[in-house]
Amino acid sequence: MSVERENSQEIDLVFLFKKFKELLLSISFSLVVFMRFIFRKKYVILGLLAVGVLFGFLLDFQQKNKFKTELVVIPNFESVDLLYTEIENFNSNLKVNSTKHEFLKDVSKVEIEAIENLGNILQERENLEIFKVLTETKEDFSEIIKQEQFEKSYKYHLIIIKTNSPKNTQKIVDYILSIINEKSYYKERSKIAIKNQEQAKVQAEKSIDQINKILENMGSGNLSAGGKDLNINNYDQLNSVIDLKAHYVKELMKINTKLIEYKRAIYPVDISYNNNLGAKKLYTQFTFILPILILLLYFIFNFLRHFYQKYYSLYLKSNV
Repeated sequence: MSVERENSQEIDLVFLFKKFKELLLSISFSLVVFMRFIFRKKYVILGLLAVGVLFGFLLDFQQKNKFKTELVVIPNFESVDLLYTEIENFNSNLKVNSTKHEFLKDVSKVEIEAIENLGNILQERENLEIFKVLTETKEDFSEIIKQEQFEKSYKYHLIIIKTNSPKNTQKIVDYILSIINEKSYYKERSKIAIKNQEQAKVQAEKSIDQINKILENMGSGNLSAGGKDLNINNYDQLNSVIDLKAHYVKELMKINTKLIEYKRAIYPVDISYNNNLGAKKLYTQFTFILPILILLLYFIFNFLRHFYQKYYSLYLKSNV
């Protein structure tokens, strides 16, 4: 039995070695065929490379004169729908407005998109209830947050201004923001909102001061309430008082943030000016990509043509 098993193993090894040798020969043969094809078509290949490099260089050269400015903004006072509409109108009327304002001739396009932040959406009770209903019906969560009604509910939005020159970018940014910010309605909304927040700030600060006095008195060993002295040992809501103070401190931080953001209907949080679209790494430039892509398409086309001719001739022979 052992002799037969050894013979069987030897046969298997010989068979595997033979197949491996055939595979190497097949690969070597394919490489030879490919090299002969390249040698035969060397002038065509060199021509395609030259064309690819030339067109890639032209495309990269055009990109070097294109710039992108990005604005992260907060639309306040239910102005988000108007903001999206105004951006759309700006693009539609760009040619007309360029005749009125010379600096707008540098603009090629303005885009806007929401900056996804699920936490901001879920802070709104109305959105939270909608999410609960949709998740109960087993809707795709990733698709839900991409719906327009939720995209416009995000706090932050990104405005992308594409220009052909970096010269007048500041004027362009100011012009786009002023479309809504200079409307009298939103100016009044801003004044009212700031006034309300200032009043809320005063109340929050008073509440914090009162809690601080309570804590100071507790630290001294007694409290005075209604003419009676209360010993700290009888006060069993110390944690509640501390939690209440933390709540008001957090509210005060929110109010201070709103006092900054409510200064404008469209408040710019961050602006990144004149990012050169032509500043790319080598492997992302058209001069590098386009020649490779053209050659790849050429090789695929010739392979498919050879494949078709070979098997079509076999098909004709089999039907003779």
